[in-house]
Amino acid sequence: MGKHYPFPHSESFAVSFVNCVRNTVSVTSADVRISRFQPRSNGVGWFHARAGEFTCGGSKPSQQTETVNPGKPTTQAASYNECLDLMHWVMAYRHEPIHSELMKIRDKYSMLHVDVLILVYHFAKLCSGAILEIGSFVGGATIAAALGVRDSGQEKKLIAVEPGGSVKHKRLGTRNILRDLERNLARERVANMVTLVKGQSFKPETMSAVRQALGSDQVGLLILDADAAKRRDIDCYRDKFAEGSWMVIDDIYGTDANEKITPSRADVDALVAEGLLDPLGFYGWSTWIGRWRGGAHHQAAEA
Repeated sequence: MGKHYPFPHSESFAVSFVNCVRNTVSVTSADVRISRFQPRSNGVGWFHARAGEFTCGGSKPSQQTETVNPGKPTTQAASYNECLDLMHWVMAYRHEPIHSELMKIRDKYSMLHVDVLILVYHFAKLCSGAILEIGSFVGGATIAAALGVRDSGQEKKLIAVEPGGSVKHKRLGTRNILRDLERNLARERVANMVTLVKGQSFKPETMSAVRQALGSDQVGLLILDADAAKRRDIDCYRDKFAEGSWMVIDDIYGTDANEKITPSRADVDALVAEGLLDPLGFYGWSTWIGRWRGGAHHQAAEA
């Protein structure tokens, strides 16, 4: 933030808000100008052509930014810009055919918000390396990731870990999760793109199967939507995460504390505090989005 964005036909404003990395930022018309979003028939193409305008500016942060973020390294400007990028990508995809496709996937197979499925699709499309999903349920996010791989035009490994069981739910209730997961992947014609590992993520035999499926590949996208032990699952596979890999972690926020959200949020907050995760925002109802920084953290510890 604290940069000038000279868009034509823009409107000035003044606002104060808390950004995705929990810093309060005051913005006035002297600091930033953002133009009206004018969707074209190709919304993603429109944003891609202008992405630099949203993220590029002067190399030196404004005095105001330094004042409201005392002691924060100026490199956090990159995180602010990445937060804006993600928000604008979600906005742009709403004008693309994939949005209606993912809306249908969400209605049939997922409890996640459609904006989260959009980001899963987006990350799967652009990431380098493999995609690891822990907690596939009946396949909503798995299918979104497979569609992203499809549209990337590249071969990427997509590994889904699911222990199975049954769930009571008004819309997505199932007596046999694994059976319905396999049926849904086949119905959406992505079953041949997914390596399904049946078992609990932290069991030695499951970890062995995942590592065998990954081979020498690193994980470029982690989708974590299992139980409340977020750190346990991250620790099980962290040596396979590429530096800067995308992280989509569900059940991190809710209006009321409960047995899943409270420990999940504590795990993620601790990982952020340790410098292992870089937060980029909350999406949908309870999903945390960020990046893995474990490699940089390990190098700093050794220095």
